[in-house]
Amino acid sequence: MSLRIIPRKPLRAFAGSALKIVIGSIVHKSAISEQAVHRSMPPPAHGA
Repeated sequence: MSLRIIPRKPLRAFAGSALKIVIGSIVHKSAISEQAVHRSMPPPAHGA
């Protein structure tokens, strides 16, 4: 996909949707990694 063909306004809309997708994937990844950390590290039974 070449960016030269896309006019300005659709490019801005594309950038906005891409930004939403990137932010959503980052949030999703951080949530998954948080679950993985909780799974691999059980809460300490005795005091930390």
